[in-house]
Amino acid sequence: MTVPVSRRGENKLEVINRARYLAKEGRITRVHVDECFRAWLAHAEQGDTWKVRTRLAAYYNSLWRTSHVH
Repeated sequence: MTVPVSRRGENKLEVINRARYLAKEGRITRVHVDECFRAWLAHAEQGDTWKVRTRLAAYYNSLWRTSHVH
């Protein structure tokens, strides 16, 4: 079964939000979250995912602008 692109993006949103929460709680570092996100972007480049990657990168960057996690 193929999952629609929009659902793939929604799954990644859940992962991003969870990672941000863990960083805010101090369980993981922001550096670790950034590394994981960059690794996912590199993986996603292998497919036809330009729009998903662009939108998720913008969302990811907006999360850290409003947060005081270091």
